[in-house]
Amino acid sequence: MPGFSITLLLLPKEQQTSDLIISLLDEPTEAPGWKWSSRSPPTGVQSPSEMPSAVSATNKSKGPLKAPDPSAFISAVENACNALIEAEPEITRLDTIAGDGDCGLTLKGGATGVLQAIKEGKVSGEDIVSSLIAISRVAEEEMGGTSGALFSWVLSLYPTATKLLKTLQVYSSLLLPKDSILPQQR
Repeated sequence: MPGFSITLLLLPKEQQTSDLIISLLDEPTEAPGWKWSSRSPPTGVQSPSEMPSAVSATNKSKGPLKAPDPSAFISAVENACNALIEAEPEITRLDTIAGDGDCGLTLKGGATGVLQAIKEGKVSGEDIVSSLIAISRVAEEEMGGTSGALFSWVLSLYPTATKLLKTLQVYSSLLLPKDSILPQQR
């Protein structure tokens, strides 16, 4: 079955034991699904103390990052959530063919959680960064599984790019009316 897997491994603090485990993981294998290994240590990895935090990124800005039209932002998020909820049976059907059959339900759970966060005022066009943090938390708590973790992680990266968002207005693509999406993108 095509796909990928992410495995997290907590290594022992003892360096010699950690090095042994890593060396064993890098050994050649004929195991199905584990044909490739980089056989080299990762490069350019930042320690947590070097990584920017969402709090420091938002504190350096001159107030919240507001959507040009907050109601259009909320409408776009609601349209996306409602489209996911409506498409759940088809996504589940397709995932049953090509996977474990839970993708549609996972996405529906996330979309339902985001709609609830909107009702509770946690997501608004008045503060895009806080909204993305709230959506990230919904993904982590409501979606579950690998998908929830991945969506949460990706969404949690956006607040650290506040200045980039302000400069490039990346989020403006969310404000396009639903009918302006090209037919092949539906």
